[in-house]
Amino acid sequence: MNEIKLTWYGRCCFLIEINNKKFLTDPHDSFDGVDMGQVESDYTLISSTWHDHGHIGAAPKSIVISEPGVTQIDDITITGIVTKETRGTKNVIFNIKVGNFSISNFADLGHLESMQQLSPEDFEIINSTNVAMIRPNPTKLEFDFSCGELALQFCQPKIIIPHHFYPEKFSSRVKAPTGDYLVWVDKMIEKLAYKKQIINGYSMELDLDDYSEKTALLFDDIHPQVSCNGKNSSGD
Repeated sequence: MNEIKLTWYGRCCFLIEINNKKFLTDPHDSFDGVDMGQVESDYTLISSTWHDHGHIGAAPKSIVISEPGVTQIDDITITGIVTKETRGTKNVIFNIKVGNFSISNFADLGHLESMQQLSPEDFEIINSTNVAMIRPNPTKLEFDFSCGELALQFCQPKIIIPHHFYPEKFSSRVKAPTGDYLVWVDKMIEKLAYKKQIINGYSMELDLDDYSEKTALLFDDIHPQVSCNGKNSSGD
């Protein structure tokens, strides 16, 4: 049985621990006044070089993976798939697969045509996703259509984890506004018809067998080492 643990550092940054291997996704720099500090990780997966995705200094001793292709680490397969974000720039979807567990970070995905141009092999990887980390932001297709809804046109995960924002508990603690993100999250979950489950805190052990219906996991806080220097941390 695979041992899986998730820890949230805000925005798109999660530490995913699988069978004693640590994978850090999309660490953010302090462009918005929020400093996530440093994290011990074996591998850092970078979907793009934007400030909120490409801060490799957050895990200086890890191996960085930022390009498409397949990386095999023992029985864990990492696949990078190139798409585009809402502005048309490069966005790499990273899928981590071990056994029947398949988690995909769709990061800034927001471009339908780039998804439609994927190879059959890429579609097969994305379709295997049973845990999807998705963005609630509207796409440029229409304001009422989220990036997460776009991602779920190509897979049917049992679990979704909205990201790309800071939760209200953190924002209240550092006296920073949350912007429209919490509204977008609730709206996306409702449209996708997932049951919302609040995770008390910033970390959890994940076992898919615990979920009999489609569930959206919402962490209500982020790792306590993340701090704010007083600038705007709304995530805009």
